[in-house]
Amino acid sequence: MVKHVNKHINEDTGLPAQIVLLLDTLKQQCSDRFQNIESNPLYAEATILDPRFKGFAFHSQEIFNIAVTTLRQWMYCTWKLKELKDDLKKRGAKITGKKADLVERSESYVLCLYNQQSPLASQSQAIDVPAVELYQDVNSSTILPKITKKHIQSYFDRFNRNISDAVKLYESRYLLILRSTTFAQETYLKGRFSPVNKG
Repeated sequence: MVKHVNKHINEDTGLPAQIVLLLDTLKQQCSDRFQNIESNPLYAEATILDPRFKGFAFHSQEIFNIAVTTLRQWMYCTWKLKELKDDLKKRGAKITGKKADLVERSESYVLCLYNQQSPLASQSQAIDVPAVELYQDVNSSTILPKITKKHIQSYFDRFNRNISDAVKLYESRYLLILRSTTFAQETYLKGRFSPVNKG
């Protein structure tokens, strides 16, 4: 978009002053919004994975390397326990708990750091969700709402899927972590998935 705007600004097309002003404003807003995207895990991932960019999304190899580092840090669930503890120790954070707790803690630090720096973070985007520390691993003793196989298949039917697809994903370890909590009479689930669908 910025390239498109620049093209029209740089061409001597005799555009009216209001249009030139609009293009200048649009260019500035694009620049403000997308500056340092290589340090934002969400923008970096979307930009690298977008096939339209064909690997040329970032202006230099150095910025591309920053984006890759950002993504590697974002994939905490693939880290070994020692790596997670070392990372949290550097941040002065608590290093006790299960691996899932350490993953959540590390991700929270990254998101918190990004949200403090981001011009996009605003109160209007805030939603009331349970605190990270309230989530626990889902296991055989976890109390969940009664969901039958029929409910699950009904959900999958909307997307032309079969319950066997979900079973295959589970067996292929596509789901890395599943945690839940009950908050204000609602059950919340959080998961982390493998970056590649092997199922």
